Amino acid sequence: MKLRPANARKLERRRHPRFPLQVGVRCSPIRDGKLAQTLESMSRDLGAGGLALNSQVRLSAGETLIVSFHLPRKHTPEARNSPLTHVRHGKPMQVVIRSRVVWCEARQAEGYCFGVEFLIRDHHCHKPVKTFLEHCHRQEVGHLPA
Repeated sequence: MKLRPANARKLERRRHPRFPLQVGVRCSPIRDGKLAQTLESMSRDLGAGGLALNSQVRLSAGETLIVSFHLPRKHTPEARNSPLTHVRHGKPMQVVIRSRVVWCEARQAEGYCFGVEFLIRDHHCHKPVKTFLEHCHRQEVGHLPA
């Protein structure tokens, strides 16, 4: 399997490459210091610095949220381009991380697409993401033409 960073033409503007990933993501906006109603979204791609999401709800740039998702542990139709990742006790790794909406665009078929930047990159929160992306990168590099 050959993996390519998502949005390859935008790669030079990003600090971290992104890889395709389609998993359910729960987003809980923080408003007035409290968690607001959680909204369901679907990821588009993931990088060390954040992820892109599709949702039926519009969020504003600058809004802070808690995002929660599970990294896939095997190939499924929903995560076709995602490799195996580190699994503890046979369960997918859950990521819960404070984030900020960087941009939001209306999309006809998908509602809204928005990008979030991870704000906390401590070892506990970020290690599953880092492990997953290292595996994506190894898969990509291992299949590049000589």
